[in-house]
Amino acid sequence: MPGVDRSRPFAVGVLGASGYTGRLVVERLRAARPDWKLVVFGRRPQHLRAAFQTTNVDVYAEPVDVDAPASLVGAFSQASVVIACAGPFSTLGEPVVRACIATRTHYVDITGEVDYMRSLIDQFSRAPILIVPACGYDSVPSDLAVLYAAKQLHAPLKRARIAVSMRGSVSGGTFRTFIDTLSKASQQQDAVLSDPFALNAADDPVKAPGSSFSAFESDNVPVEYDASSGLWTGPSAMAPINTRVVRRTASLSRCRGALSDAYAKEFEYREVQASTSRLAAMLPKALTAIKPALQFLFSWAPVKRLVSYLAPTGANETARARNWFAYKVDAETSDGSHATLHLKGPDPYVATAETVALAAVCIVENGGKVMQRVGAGGVYTPAFALGHEYLQLLMKSPVLQFS
Repeated sequence: MPGVDRSRPFAVGVLGASGYTGRLVVERLRAARPDWKLVVFGRRPQHLRAAFQTTNVDVYAEPVDVDAPASLVGAFSQASVVIACAGPFSTLGEPVVRACIATRTHYVDITGEVDYMRSLIDQFSRAPILIVPACGYDSVPSDLAVLYAAKQLHAPLKRARIAVSMRGSVSGGTFRTFIDTLSKASQQQDAVLSDPFALNAADDPVKAPGSSFSAFESDNVPVEYDASSGLWTGPSAMAPINTRVVRRTASLSRCRGALSDAYAKEFEYREVQASTSRLAAMLPKALTAIKPALQFLFSWAPVKRLVSYLAPTGANETARARNWFAYKVDAETSDGSHATLHLKGPDPYVATAETVALAAVCIVENGGKVMQRVGAGGVYTPAFALGHEYLQLLMKSPVLQFS
Protein backbone atom coordinates (compact mmCIF):
# COMPACT_ATOMS: atom_id res chain seq x y z
CA MET A 1 0.00 0.00 0.00
CA PRO A 2 1.56 3.34 -1.03
CA GLY A 3 2.58 5.73 1.72
CA VAL A 4 4.32 9.03 0.99
CA ASP A 5 6.25 9.95 -2.13
CA ARG A 6 9.50 11.26 -0.62
CA SER A 7 11.03 11.85 -4.05
CA ARG A 8 9.11 15.10 -4.50
CA PRO A 9 11.01 18.40 -4.21
CA PHE A 10 9.18 19.52 -1.05
CA ALA A 11 8.12 17.61 2.03
CA VAL A 12 5.23 19.95 2.84
CA GLY A 13 3.37 22.73 1.07
CA VAL A 14 1.22 25.32 2.84
CA LEU A 15 -1.79 26.95 1.18
CA GLY A 16 -2.83 30.22 2.81
CA ALA A 17 0.62 30.88 4.26
CA SER A 18 0.28 34.67 4.09
CA GLY A 19 -2.72 34.64 6.44
CA TYR A 20 -2.62 35.03 10.20
CA THR A 21 -2.63 31.31 10.98
CA GLY A 22 -0.72 30.28 7.88
CA ARG A 23 2.35 32.28 8.88
CA LEU A 24 2.37 30.62 12.29
CA VAL A 25 2.07 27.21 10.62
CA VAL A 26 5.12 27.82 8.44
CA GLU A 27 7.11 29.03 11.45
CA ARG A 28 6.18 25.94 13.50
CA LEU A 29 7.00 23.65 10.57
CA ARG A 30 10.42 25.21 10.21
CA ALA A 31 11.00 24.90 13.97
CA ALA A 32 9.92 21.25 13.98
CA ARG A 33 11.92 20.15 10.93
CA PRO A 34 14.54 22.81 10.09
CA ASP A 35 16.16 20.69 7.37
CA TRP A 36 13.02 20.13 5.32
CA LYS A 37 12.32 22.00 2.11
CA LEU A 38 8.99 23.83 2.37
CA VAL A 39 6.87 25.51 -0.27
CA VAL A 40 4.06 28.02 0.16
CA PHE A 41 1.23 28.50 -2.32
CA GLY A 42 -0.70 31.67 -3.19
CA ARG A 43 -1.96 33.95 -5.92
CA ARG A 44 1.01 36.33 -5.57
CA PRO A 45 4.28 34.53 -4.74
CA GLN A 46 6.11 37.84 -4.30
CA HIS A 47 3.75 38.73 -1.45
CA LEU A 48 4.36 35.34 0.12
CA ARG A 49 8.12 35.81 0.00
CA ALA A 50 7.77 39.29 1.49
CA ALA A 51 5.63 37.90 4.32
CA PHE A 52 8.57 35.84 5.55
CA GLN A 53 11.42 38.26 4.85
CA THR A 54 11.21 39.66 8.38
CA THR A 55 11.58 36.18 9.87
CA ASN A 56 14.29 33.57 9.70
CA VAL A 57 12.00 31.23 7.77
CA ASP A 58 13.29 30.31 4.32
CA VAL A 59 10.59 29.02 1.98
CA TYR A 60 9.93 28.59 -1.72
CA ALA A 61 6.81 30.15 -3.21
CA GLU A 62 4.62 28.85 -6.03
CA PRO A 63 1.68 30.64 -7.70
CA VAL A 64 -1.74 28.98 -7.45
CA ASP A 65 -5.33 30.05 -7.94
CA VAL A 66 -8.09 28.07 -6.22
CA ASP A 67 -10.35 28.99 -9.14
CA ALA A 68 -7.86 27.44 -11.59
CA PRO A 69 -7.60 23.70 -10.82
CA ALA A 70 -4.71 23.19 -13.25
CA SER A 71 -2.54 25.56 -11.22
CA LEU A 72 -3.31 23.60 -8.05
CA VAL A 73 -2.45 20.29 -9.70
CA GLY A 74 0.84 21.62 -11.02
CA ALA A 75 1.86 23.07 -7.66
CA PHE A 76 0.68 20.25 -5.38
CA SER A 77 2.52 17.60 -7.39
CA GLN A 78 5.74 19.03 -5.93
CA ALA A 79 4.85 18.33 -2.27
CA SER A 80 4.29 15.15 -0.27
CA VAL A 81 1.66 16.74 1.98
CA VAL A 82 -0.43 19.90 1.62
CA ILE A 83 -1.58 21.87 4.66
CA ALA A 84 -4.67 23.95 3.81
CA CYS A 85 -5.06 27.09 5.95
CA ALA A 86 -7.30 29.14 3.65
CA GLY A 87 -10.98 29.31 4.56
CA PRO A 88 -13.90 29.38 4.58
CA PHE A 89 -13.36 25.75 3.67
CA SER A 90 -16.96 25.27 2.56
CA THR A 91 -16.12 27.78 -0.21
CA LEU A 92 -12.44 27.16 -0.92
CA GLY A 93 -11.72 23.64 0.29
CA GLU A 94 -13.13 21.22 -2.27
CA PRO A 95 -10.97 22.26 -5.27
CA VAL A 96 -7.91 21.89 -3.05
CA VAL A 97 -8.89 18.37 -2.01
CA ARG A 98 -9.61 17.36 -5.62
CA ALA A 99 -6.18 18.61 -6.69
CA CYS A 100 -4.56 16.64 -3.87
CA ILE A 101 -6.38 13.50 -5.01
CA ALA A 102 -5.33 14.08 -8.62
CA THR A 103 -1.67 14.37 -7.60
CA ARG A 104 -1.72 11.69 -4.83
CA THR A 105 -0.75 14.37 -2.31
CA HIS A 106 -1.93 13.83 1.26
CA TYR A 107 -4.13 16.59 2.70
CA VAL A 108 -4.56 18.10 6.18
CA ASP A 109 -6.36 21.28 7.18
CA ILE A 110 -7.48 23.45 10.10
CA THR A 111 -11.21 23.58 9.41
CA GLY A 112 -13.83 23.60 12.12
CA GLU A 113 -16.74 23.51 9.66
CA VAL A 114 -18.75 20.37 10.38
CA ASP A 115 -20.85 20.60 7.22
CA TYR A 116 -17.67 20.81 5.14
CA MET A 117 -16.25 17.73 6.86
CA ARG A 118 -19.50 15.85 6.21
CA SER A 119 -19.25 16.83 2.54
CA LEU A 120 -15.69 15.49 2.36
CA ILE A 121 -16.80 12.21 3.92
CA ASP A 122 -19.70 11.84 1.49
CA GLN A 123 -17.57 12.56 -1.57
CA PHE A 124 -14.07 11.28 -0.89
CA SER A 125 -14.22 8.31 1.48
CA ARG A 126 -12.63 6.12 -1.20
CA ALA A 127 -9.88 8.57 -2.13
CA PRO A 128 -6.39 7.10 -2.57
CA ILE A 129 -4.86 9.62 -0.14
CA LEU A 130 -5.18 10.56 3.50
CA ILE A 131 -7.65 13.42 3.92
CA VAL A 132 -7.45 14.63 7.51
CA PRO A 133 -9.49 17.74 8.34
CA ALA A 134 -9.73 19.41 11.77
CA CYS A 135 -6.02 19.24 12.57
CA GLY A 136 -5.94 22.57 14.41
CA TYR A 137 -7.35 23.70 17.75
CA ASP A 138 -10.51 22.33 16.16
CA SER A 139 -10.19 19.46 17.11
CA VAL A 140 -6.79 17.96 17.90
CA PRO A 141 -6.66 18.78 21.64
CA SER A 142 -10.01 17.06 22.21
CA ASP A 143 -9.41 14.15 19.85
CA LEU A 144 -5.90 13.35 21.05
CA ALA A 145 -6.60 14.04 24.74
CA VAL A 146 -9.17 11.24 24.65
CA LEU A 147 -6.69 8.91 22.95
CA TYR A 148 -4.11 9.91 25.58
CA ALA A 149 -6.58 9.00 28.34
CA ALA A 150 -7.10 5.55 26.83
CA LYS A 151 -3.34 5.08 26.58
CA GLN A 152 -2.88 6.01 30.25
CA LEU A 153 -5.69 3.73 31.42
CA HIS A 154 -4.55 0.82 29.21
CA ALA A 155 -8.15 -0.03 28.36
CA PRO A 156 -10.97 1.00 26.01
CA LEU A 157 -12.87 4.05 27.22
CA LYS A 158 -16.56 3.80 27.99
CA ARG A 159 -16.98 7.52 28.60
CA ALA A 160 -14.94 10.72 28.49
CA ARG A 161 -15.75 14.29 29.49
CA ILE A 162 -13.50 17.26 28.82
CA ALA A 163 -13.84 20.62 30.58
CA VAL A 164 -12.15 23.41 28.63
CA SER A 165 -10.75 26.60 30.15
CA MET A 166 -9.07 29.15 27.93
CA ARG A 167 -8.05 32.69 27.22
CA GLY A 168 -7.83 33.62 23.57
CA SER A 169 -8.75 35.90 20.72
CA VAL A 170 -10.19 35.61 17.21
CA SER A 171 -8.40 36.11 13.90
CA GLY A 172 -9.99 37.73 10.88
CA GLY A 173 -10.16 34.40 9.05
CA THR A 174 -11.98 32.68 11.89
CA PHE A 175 -14.38 35.59 12.23
CA ARG A 176 -15.17 35.68 8.51
CA THR A 177 -15.74 31.92 8.44
CA PHE A 178 -18.19 32.29 11.34
CA ILE A 179 -20.08 35.03 9.49
CA ASP A 180 -20.04 33.02 6.25
CA THR A 181 -21.43 29.94 8.01
CA LEU A 182 -24.27 31.93 9.57
CA SER A 183 -25.11 33.72 6.32
CA LYS A 184 -25.41 30.44 4.37
CA ALA A 185 -27.45 28.58 6.96
CA SER A 186 -30.04 26.18 5.55
CA GLN A 187 -32.35 23.48 6.86
CA GLN A 188 -29.97 20.84 5.52
CA GLN A 189 -26.98 22.47 7.20
CA ASP A 190 -28.87 22.87 10.48
CA ALA A 191 -29.80 19.18 10.36
CA VAL A 192 -26.14 18.23 10.02
CA LEU A 193 -24.95 20.62 12.71
CA SER A 194 -27.61 19.52 15.21
CA ASP A 195 -26.85 15.78 14.88
CA PRO A 196 -24.41 14.61 17.60
CA PHE A 197 -23.32 11.82 15.25
CA ALA A 198 -23.16 13.96 12.10
CA LEU A 199 -19.65 12.80 11.19
CA ASN A 200 -20.01 9.16 12.19
CA ALA A 201 -19.55 6.40 9.64
CA ALA A 202 -22.73 5.58 7.73
CA ASP A 203 -22.19 1.87 8.44
CA ASP A 204 -21.71 2.35 12.19
CA PRO A 205 -23.80 -0.44 13.78
CA VAL A 206 -24.21 1.49 17.04
CA LYS A 207 -24.28 5.22 16.34
CA ALA A 208 -24.79 6.01 12.67
CA PRO A 209 -25.73 9.57 11.70
CA GLY A 210 -29.29 10.31 12.78
CA SER A 211 -29.29 7.74 15.58
CA SER A 212 -30.88 8.47 18.94
CA PHE A 213 -28.49 9.77 21.59
CA SER A 214 -28.20 9.83 25.35
CA ALA A 215 -28.53 12.90 27.55
CA PHE A 216 -24.77 12.74 28.10
CA GLU A 217 -24.19 13.25 24.36
CA SER A 218 -26.77 16.00 23.91
CA ASP A 219 -25.63 19.52 23.02
CA ASN A 220 -28.09 20.78 25.63
CA VAL A 221 -25.53 20.90 28.44
CA PRO A 222 -26.73 22.20 31.82
CA VAL A 223 -24.92 24.97 33.68
CA GLU A 224 -23.53 23.43 36.88
CA TYR A 225 -21.05 24.16 39.64
CA ASP A 226 -18.07 21.78 39.69
CA ALA A 227 -16.97 21.49 43.31
CA SER A 228 -13.80 19.58 42.39
CA SER A 229 -12.42 22.49 40.37
CA GLY A 230 -14.32 25.41 41.87
CA LEU A 231 -15.52 26.38 38.38
CA TRP A 232 -18.87 26.64 36.64
CA THR A 233 -19.38 24.38 33.62
CA GLY A 234 -21.80 24.80 30.76
CA PRO A 235 -22.11 24.61 26.98
CA SER A 236 -18.94 25.14 24.96
CA ALA A 237 -18.98 27.04 21.69
CA MET A 238 -16.42 24.54 20.38
CA ALA A 239 -18.28 21.42 21.50
CA PRO A 240 -20.54 21.10 18.41
CA ILE A 241 -17.32 20.75 16.42
CA ASN A 242 -15.03 18.81 18.74
CA THR A 243 -17.62 16.29 19.92
CA ARG A 244 -18.44 15.31 16.34
CA VAL A 245 -14.77 14.71 15.55
CA VAL A 246 -14.12 12.65 18.70
CA ARG A 247 -17.26 10.59 18.09
CA ARG A 248 -16.21 9.97 14.48
CA THR A 249 -12.89 8.63 15.78
CA ALA A 250 -14.79 6.16 17.98
CA SER A 251 -17.17 5.37 15.11
CA LEU A 252 -14.31 4.58 12.73
CA SER A 253 -12.78 2.42 15.45
CA ARG A 254 -16.01 0.40 15.66
CA CYS A 255 -16.27 0.04 11.89
CA ARG A 256 -12.63 -0.31 10.80
CA GLY A 257 -11.01 -2.04 13.77
CA ALA A 258 -8.02 0.28 14.24
CA LEU A 259 -7.77 1.82 17.74
CA SER A 260 -10.31 -0.69 19.07
CA ASP A 261 -8.13 -0.87 22.18
CA ALA A 262 -8.97 2.78 22.92
CA TYR A 263 -12.75 3.05 22.45
CA ALA A 264 -15.41 0.71 23.80
CA LYS A 265 -18.38 0.04 21.54
CA GLU A 266 -20.63 2.08 23.85
CA PHE A 267 -18.18 5.02 24.08
CA GLU A 268 -19.77 8.38 24.95
CA TYR A 269 -18.20 11.83 24.83
CA ARG A 270 -19.14 15.23 26.22
CA GLU A 271 -17.30 18.56 26.17
CA VAL A 272 -18.07 21.57 28.37
CA GLN A 273 -16.69 25.03 28.97
CA ALA A 274 -15.32 25.76 32.45
CA SER A 275 -15.69 29.35 33.67
CA THR A 276 -15.05 31.28 36.85
CA SER A 277 -18.62 32.58 37.08
CA ARG A 278 -22.12 31.30 36.48
CA LEU A 279 -22.82 34.22 34.15
CA ALA A 280 -19.86 33.35 31.92
CA ALA A 281 -20.94 29.70 31.84
CA MET A 282 -24.39 30.76 30.64
CA LEU A 283 -23.12 32.95 27.79
CA PRO A 284 -23.00 30.19 25.12
CA LYS A 285 -26.66 29.39 25.86
CA ALA A 286 -27.52 33.03 25.24
CA LEU A 287 -25.64 33.02 21.94
CA THR A 288 -27.47 29.86 20.88
CA ALA A 289 -30.78 31.55 21.63
CA ILE A 290 -30.04 34.49 19.33
CA LYS A 291 -28.50 32.37 16.55
CA PRO A 292 -31.63 32.52 14.32
CA ALA A 293 -31.59 36.31 14.54
CA LEU A 294 -27.90 36.39 13.60
CA GLN A 295 -28.53 34.06 10.66
CA PHE A 296 -31.26 36.37 9.39
CA LEU A 297 -29.11 39.47 9.90
CA PHE A 298 -26.04 38.12 8.13
CA SER A 299 -28.10 36.83 5.21
CA TRP A 300 -28.22 40.48 4.10
CA ALA A 301 -25.20 41.01 1.88
CA PRO A 302 -24.55 44.65 2.97
CA VAL A 303 -24.54 43.65 6.64
CA LYS A 304 -22.27 40.69 5.93
CA ARG A 305 -19.81 42.89 4.00
CA LEU A 306 -19.76 45.52 6.74
CA VAL A 307 -19.20 43.05 9.55
CA SER A 308 -16.53 41.21 7.55
CA TYR A 309 -14.77 44.52 6.93
CA LEU A 310 -14.67 45.11 10.68
CA ALA A 311 -13.17 41.66 11.35
CA PRO A 312 -10.35 41.58 13.92
CA THR A 313 -6.79 41.13 12.73
CA GLY A 314 -5.80 38.60 15.41
CA ALA A 315 -3.58 38.97 18.45
CA ASN A 316 0.01 40.14 18.05
CA GLU A 317 2.92 38.20 19.51
CA THR A 318 2.74 39.98 22.86
CA ALA A 319 -0.98 39.31 23.23
CA ARG A 320 -0.59 35.69 22.10
CA ALA A 321 1.94 35.14 24.86
CA ARG A 322 -0.79 35.90 27.42
CA ASN A 323 -3.28 33.44 25.93
CA TRP A 324 -3.61 29.79 26.93
CA PHE A 325 -5.91 26.77 27.14
CA ALA A 326 -6.34 23.96 29.65
CA TYR A 327 -8.27 20.70 29.22
CA LYS A 328 -9.36 18.55 32.14
CA VAL A 329 -10.15 15.02 30.96
CA ASP A 330 -12.31 12.74 33.11
CA ALA A 331 -12.23 9.25 31.61
CA GLU A 332 -13.85 5.94 32.54
CA THR A 333 -13.22 2.46 31.14
CA SER A 334 -15.69 -0.37 30.68
CA ASP A 335 -14.30 -2.15 33.74
CA GLY A 336 -14.96 0.89 35.94
CA SER A 337 -11.46 2.36 36.12
CA HIS A 338 -11.30 6.15 36.30
CA ALA A 339 -8.63 8.76 35.63
CA THR A 340 -8.38 12.54 35.48
CA LEU A 341 -5.77 13.85 33.07
CA HIS A 342 -4.76 17.26 31.77
CA LEU A 343 -3.64 18.92 28.56
CA LYS A 344 -2.34 22.49 28.63
CA GLY A 345 -1.17 24.68 25.81
CA PRO A 346 -0.54 28.20 24.51
CA ASP A 347 -2.67 30.61 22.50
CA PRO A 348 -5.10 28.51 20.42
CA TYR A 349 -3.66 29.83 17.14
CA VAL A 350 -0.15 28.86 18.20
CA ALA A 351 -1.57 25.48 19.18
CA THR A 352 -3.25 25.20 15.77
CA ALA A 353 0.05 25.90 14.03
CA GLU A 354 1.79 23.26 16.13
CA THR A 355 -0.83 20.54 15.77
CA VAL A 356 -1.34 20.87 12.02
CA ALA A 357 2.41 21.15 11.40
CA LEU A 358 3.01 17.96 13.39
CA ALA A 359 0.13 16.24 11.57
CA ALA A 360 1.97 16.87 8.31
CA VAL A 361 5.24 15.73 9.89
CA CYS A 362 3.56 12.54 11.06
CA ILE A 363 2.32 11.72 7.57
CA VAL A 364 5.67 12.43 5.93
CA GLU A 365 7.59 10.34 8.47
CA ASN A 366 5.03 7.57 9.10
CA GLY A 367 2.84 7.60 6.01
CA GLY A 368 3.39 3.97 5.07
CA LYS A 369 2.65 2.75 8.58
CA VAL A 370 -0.41 5.01 8.83
CA MET A 371 -1.86 3.83 5.52
CA GLN A 372 -1.28 0.22 6.50
CA ARG A 373 -3.10 0.68 9.80
CA VAL A 374 -6.17 2.48 8.42
CA GLY A 375 -6.29 0.10 5.47
CA ALA A 376 -6.86 2.61 2.68
CA GLY A 377 -7.03 6.26 1.88
CA GLY A 378 -10.10 8.28 2.76
CA VAL A 379 -11.42 10.93 5.12
CA TYR A 380 -10.32 10.40 8.70
CA THR A 381 -9.97 12.20 12.00
CA PRO A 382 -6.56 13.18 13.39
CA ALA A 383 -6.60 10.51 16.11
CA PHE A 384 -7.83 7.70 13.86
CA ALA A 385 -5.59 8.47 10.90
CA LEU A 386 -2.39 9.36 12.73
CA GLY A 387 -2.88 7.44 15.95
CA HIS A 388 -0.19 6.86 18.54
CA GLU A 389 2.60 8.08 16.25
CA TYR A 390 0.94 11.49 16.20
CA LEU A 391 0.27 11.40 19.94
CA GLN A 392 3.97 10.79 20.56
CA LEU A 393 4.90 13.81 18.44
CA LEU A 394 2.43 15.99 20.35
CA MET A 395 3.68 14.74 23.70
CA LYS A 396 7.21 15.78 22.70
CA SER A 397 6.06 19.23 21.55
CA PRO A 398 7.63 22.16 23.41
CA VAL A 399 4.30 24.02 23.51
CA LEU A 400 1.93 21.27 24.72
CA GLN A 401 1.86 19.63 28.15
CA PHE A 402 0.16 16.27 28.77
CA SER A 403 -0.13 15.08 32.37
